[in-house]
Amino acid sequence: MPSFNPFTSVAGRNVCTLFEIRLENDFIVFRGNEHEASGQLLKGVLVLCLRESLKVEDVHLRLMGSCRVAWVDGKQTPSGIHNQKMDRTTTILRHTWPPFVGETTHHNTLAPGNYEWPFEFLLPGDTAESVEGLYQTGITYVLKATISRGKLAKNIHAYKRFRIIRTLEPAALEFNHAMSVENIWPNKIEYSVVVPQKAVVFGSNIPLEMRFTPLLKGLEMGVISVKLIEIQEFSVQGYQAPVRSYKHDRDVTSWNLEVTREQHWQDNIEETGQEGWVIKKELPLPKRLSRCIQDCSVHGIKIRHKLKLTVALQNPDGHISEVGYYTHFIF
Repeated sequence: MPSFNPFTSVAGRNVCTLFEIRLENDFIVFRGNEHEASGQLLKGVLVLCLRESLKVEDVHLRLMGSCRVAWVDGKQTPSGIHNQKMDRTTTILRHTWPPFVGETTHHNTLAPGNYEWPFEFLLPGDTAESVEGLYQTGITYVLKATISRGKLAKNIHAYKRFRIIRTLEPAALEFNHAMSVENIWPNKIEYSVVVPQKAVVFGSNIPLEMRFTPLLKGLEMGVISVKLIEIQEFSVQGYQAPVRSYKHDRDVTSWNLEVTREQHWQDNIEETGQEGWVIKKELPLPKRLSRCIQDCSVHGIKIRHKLKLTVALQNPDGHISEVGYYTHFIF
């Protein structure tokens, strides 16, 4: 993103000491999906500070929302690996405010002093959320302010990015339900894994509750390995061709949980009469978008997450068995 620098006149003197876009909020939050969310107001002010007079044609402000979908897919061919590249950028939102200066004439002189021009725009409830943190692919929103100087002088620009965040409605009960996996390995172990609710707040913790009841005398628990996997799916509709798509999984982070009889064994699990190991853990999620982004499905960008759990079992005869399973969730 272009950075702000002092601006100079033709004579080399600093004319603009400040040209900046200021927003009331750098994060615009929509509650609910695109069909149920209310519009949200983007509101701010354009600030200009002049040391001396400045001739301008106009001062205007534009809003642009862009979606970029890009990937490189390596295909094995008889002659080797052939890389197929897709890279497409589309404009998903555009708005231009009437000029703050120069609406009626292109010959204007701004006197020295400080200027503030307020602006606002109601973002529709179905505006796509920002997607940041992926390599090349993403959805971004930027404001661009311009002082048009005419043909004989360079225009002056200021930029401001902001993020659109979409959250679940508190009444979205389908995401508050617990997710559970229950199964039996005959003559070996009975187990259950519970994630108390399907939706997890980004950057918080995943609560995990596990129970293991041995069905084989002398069976012991080994390490439980938990891996967070992000499923990225991108698609582009061709102008005169079928949809092109790409899918990629990336390992976000992992945890190794030590299980011992001293810490986790219970002779009577919650008065059920069963004995076994009970493990309750809070798994901390990454807090940076570059490592893990939110779940979404918008403009050909689909992100999902799942946990892969692998449990090592120490058999009485000394060999190690493993049981594995997945659970999906949203944040």
